[in-house]
Amino acid sequence: MGLKLPATAPTLPLPPTGAQVPNVIGQGENQARLALERAGFRVQSFDTDSAQPRGVVTSQNPSESALPGDLVTIGVSNGNPPPVETREPAPLPDESDGEGVPLPPPFGDGESEPQFDPFAPGEPDFDPGPFLPPPDPEIPETDPEQSPTTPPAGAEDPPEDSVPLPQPQSPPRN
Repeated sequence: MGLKLPATAPTLPLPPTGAQVPNVIGQGENQARLALERAGFRVQSFDTDSAQPRGVVTSQNPSESALPGDLVTIGVSNGNPPPVETREPAPLPDESDGEGVPLPPPFGDGESEPQFDPFAPGEPDFDPGPFLPPPDPEIPETDPEQSPTTPPAGAEDPPEDSVPLPQPQSPPRN
């Protein structure tokens, strides 16, 4: 005894497919309403600020497809351009500290007053803060005018059998 299968397989109903919603943007409200209703949709409209002339459709939702009988909402221009958002410019800072006390000019007052140079030798007020480590007393200071390839004064010449190290070169420019 075997199992008998029906001659046709049962079928499930297909979900309804959407219909194309006519694009009515730019049309007058009455013409747009008529086109949407003829395509099988219900229509609701609302007024909106727009630079378009009064009565012109400026937006619609949905705009692609919908089921027959669905609601399509259209925005209709009331002829009033939307308000332009303007901002007041930020006030310029005054030349005081908020207490009415004038602040010094940012780069001196133009007179010849001494300027701080953090790289000047013997500058007592220079504090590198956390950016530079303290000098290592075990490492001798170097003379900035001496070339890094020139041995320091009093250094011995390298032995005859030593091989000089290649010096780095700049890459070729294209």
